[in-house]
Amino acid sequence: KDAFERANSLDPEKVRDAIAATDMETFYGGIKFAPEGNNIAKPMVLRQIQNGEYNVVAPSKWASHPVNWPRKAQ
Repeated sequence: KDAFERANSLDPEKVRDAIAATDMETFYGGIKFAPEGNNIAKPMVLRQIQNGEYNVVAPSKWASHPVNWPRKAQ
């Protein structure tokens, strides 16, 4: 809704530009997009269940455990 209001239009390019310019806080956390399109205000991590526990495996700068890949069938 916010992007449509800021674009003041339904034109796809204007809405896209409004989304790209987003820099806001929500109850989920921050929203701000890099030129590549990823949310740089709230980086994502990949978690994997290992030995019954959730562990961060990527990106490497936040990983607590190495990724188990390919994962062997049990």
